[in-house]
Amino acid sequence: PTVLTLKNGRKYLMSYLYDPSILIGFIALQPFEEVDNAVALVRRSMLILMISLLVVMTVLAVWVSALLARPLEILTEKMRLVRDGNLDVSSGIQRRDEIGVLADVFDTMRQSLRQYIHEFGAHRDRLEAEVAQRTAELQKTNRILQMMSRTDDLTGIPNRRDIMEKIRYEMYRSQR
Repeated sequence: PTVLTLKNGRKYLMSYLYDPSILIGFIALQPFEEVDNAVALVRRSMLILMISLLVVMTVLAVWVSALLARPLEILTEKMRLVRDGNLDVSSGIQRRDEIGVLADVFDTMRQSLRQYIHEFGAHRDRLEAEVAQRTAELQKTNRILQMMSRTDDLTGIPNRRDIMEKIRYEMYRSQR
């Protein structure tokens, strides 16, 4: 296309097509003003379309963000509470998507942790009781062994070792 200005001062958009097989050429003139108005209309339409799409995409992005981000923020806060030792808090999220699966796994983990801690506490209490019992038995056995090492089995009177230790102790006391 070529821009052509006629004698009347108006500009036209000229297109030329020649077909050599039939030896005919075609010339099309269209007022430049009409083409310019059509281009301006298309530009305005495209601008309105782009702004509309931008607004729709922004609203959609905010909506999706709220749809995804809020439950994740809630779940993150619940995880922090569990990290700080509160195992009684649940996620409270009931969904059928990936976030719901994540919340279910979190709740299952929290319940398992609470159960393991309870079992660990019960096991610790049993071990402490067993250690206390064994310690008492050892102390009793040690007292018996100490008494046996210091007395004669037949007579029950102090043996030479006991007497020698008492003499050493009394000599130490007298030197002070």
